[in-house]
Amino acid sequence: TDQGMANIVWAYARTQQYSPRLLDAIARQASKQINGFSPQSLSNMTWAFAKLKHSSPILFDTIASAAIQSINEFRPQELSIL
Repeated sequence: TDQGMANIVWAYARTQQYSPRLLDAIARQASKQINGFSPQSLSNMTWAFAKLKHSSPILFDTIASAAIQSINEFRPQELSIL
């Protein structure tokens, strides 16, 4: 689920655990189903990848597109993370 993927990467970032292979796999999967992500999951995913300094241009492009489509659903805190 979107929340499950976001929670996994959030937990890795929060505990400063870096697993490039896991992050790449999650980025690939998340990019395929990003339109179903909640605003909170989008912002948590963005924060976690940034915190871990893990580059994923395709994921960030899809997050940006999804955020634009659902911009009115975001709370201020979620927007500030993007």
